[in-house]
Amino acid sequence: MTQAPAELTPQQLAELAPLTRVVARAVYDAPVRFGDGPGALVPHIVVAVAAYMGSVVGPASKE
Repeated sequence: MTQAPAELTPQQLAELAPLTRVVARAVYDAPVRFGDGPGALVPHIVVAVAAYMGSVVGPASKE
């Protein structure tokens, strides 16, 4: 059973901004067309990548 994702805080969203820009550029540059437009796909990719990286890398140190 899949858990619903938790709400992200404004700080967490700000931390994802660089990743969002990279993903958005890659999606917009992709030589394929998406039904709802590439903008609809970007947030889903960013969250999936962030969740994966968080599980692999772990939490950042507080130094």
